[in-house]
Amino acid sequence: MKSLIFPSYCPLCNVILDIDQKGLCKNCVDDLALIGENYCKYCGKELGYSGVCQDCAESRSYFWNLRRSVYRYNDAMAELVHEFKYKNNIEIIDYFSGIFFEKFREYFNNIEIDYIIPVPVSKKRLKERGYNQVELLIKKFDDSKVKKDILLRTKNTRPQSSFEDDQKRKLNVKDAFKVTGNVDNKNILVVDDIITTGATLYEIGRLLKKSGAAKIYNYTLIRSR
Repeated sequence: MKSLIFPSYCPLCNVILDIDQKGLCKNCVDDLALIGENYCKYCGKELGYSGVCQDCAESRSYFWNLRRSVYRYNDAMAELVHEFKYKNNIEIIDYFSGIFFEKFREYFNNIEIDYIIPVPVSKKRLKERGYNQVELLIKKFDDSKVKKDILLRTKNTRPQSSFEDDQKRKLNVKDAFKVTGNVDNKNILVVDDIITTGATLYEIGRLLKKSGAAKIYNYTLIRSR
């Protein structure tokens, strides 16, 4: 049965959604690429085998202990990112928030986490968009652990997607954040919507480590590389 009064549409194929469907139609859900069972035990990159990827085997960053993501980036996911970042499609974020929480419980079940920090957006972008999509993604998480006032974005940086060069991405977020709360000896989960080169999470991890954080974990909805 369809909702004929105020129908919702799938943002990928524009079909009218059934009443019991939220965000995406069943066909388009199949176009999303969940990261499979074989992934690097450190960075979460999907692999064709079980173990450690070559990058982590050769060198691992001091600024994070573990990374996990839910989906691989593909054409369908690119459209959905545009929907919830630039077209105010809150229903899509609502759809992903449930899956994001369930995978969080799977990935971080045996890990002690003191604080959960959503990557902040700039004041300019918050005013334009009206919300921080990462905060909406984690709305099902333990609210007592979510800390929105520990990390502050101090610069109106350009979107990382506007840079193809990895070095320019690093420079774009250099000194773009400030730790404003006590993180001494705390285990912290830093959450973002997407990771590509990891420049943003690297910069945040560097600041948190400098401020005394014990362990830093990264969790994103999407992994681009």
